[in-house]
Amino acid sequence: MPATRAATAGALYLTLGLVHLMVRRHILRAALGWGFAGFGLQALQSATAASLPASLAPHPASSLLATAVALALVLRIALARARWAGSAWLSDAHDLHD
Repeated sequence: MPATRAATAGALYLTLGLVHLMVRRHILRAALGWGFAGFGLQALQSATAASLPASLAPHPASSLLATAVALALVLRIALARARWAGSAWLSDAHDLHD
């Protein structure tokens, strides 16, 4: 029963992260969506870890490490866009062509 609740919560967080990425068009705010998605993946991974044999279970911190790398890349892109384009909004990308 606790594994089912954890898997449901993980799927909810993952879905909320993906919905946040679809709705928001600001790159800095997109980092929140990636964080929710990574947290959801971590919850799903911990829920499935108990049902897998020890030899097949992934490392517990692997999804957190992947989330941290994705967040670092998103934040680097957002800060670079804000510095060079003057805005981190995706709709301002049309103003970047010559």
